[in-house]
Amino acid sequence: QHLKEHRLHSDLREGDRFNIHSFDNKIESWQGTPQPANTSTLAGAATFAKGLTARGSTDLNNGIIAGLGGKKCPAGSSPGSRYDAMILLSDGHPTTGVSNKATIHKNSITYNCNEARIFTFAVGYGADAALLEAVARTARGRNYKLDNTQATSSLAKLARQPFEDIYAVRVTDLSPAATGINTEEVFPAKPPDLHQLHHFHNHLYL
Repeated sequence: QHLKEHRLHSDLREGDRFNIHSFDNKIESWQGTPQPANTSTLAGAATFAKGLTARGSTDLNNGIIAGLGGKKCPAGSSPGSRYDAMILLSDGHPTTGVSNKATIHKNSITYNCNEARIFTFAVGYGADAALLEAVARTARGRNYKLDNTQATSSLAKLARQPFEDIYAVRVTDLSPAATGINTEEVFPAKPPDLHQLHHFHNHLYL
C-alpha cells in the first residue's frame, strides 16, 4: 500500500532499468525482465503499483529471489543481465514459503549474482527488522526502520535516499598500504565498505 505513494518517475533516470515485484502469498511481477525507464514504462509501473492489494501472508524469501533475478547464478555468467541495486520494502515476518531466517539470508547472497547493493525498509512494528538489517549489511546496503507513524508520513520521502546513494559518486573500495612497518593485528580484518559509512577514520598504532 505504501508503494502507491512513491513517485518512481521522480527518482529513476532515463535509461535506468527497473522492475517491481510484489510478494505476499504469491509473487506478482510487473514485467518478466528489467525494463528501461522512459515515459511509457514509468506510467505502466505506476498503474501496476496502484493496483497492488495486500493479501495477508509474506513470502519474503521468494520476494528477495525475484528481485535479484529469480535464478541461481550460472557458472561463468555475465552480471550484466541483473541489477546493480534492489530496494526491498516489507512490513512483516516470513509467514509463507521459506520461513527459516538463516536460509532466507543465505539466499539473498546466493542469488545476488551481480553483487547488487540491497536497501531494505522495515515498515511498521510488524516488520522483521533484524533479518532486513542482515540482508542489507551483507549486500553493502542500508536498512531503514520506520515505526507505524513514519510508515504513513515519511516512507515516500525516505525511499528517495537509496536512489541518492546509488547515483552519488563515492569511493567504495579502499586498500590501505604502508611500507617499512610490520603489522601484528588488523582491525577490522577486512576494511569496511565505505558506502556504509558517513565518516571514515584512519588510525595507525605503532
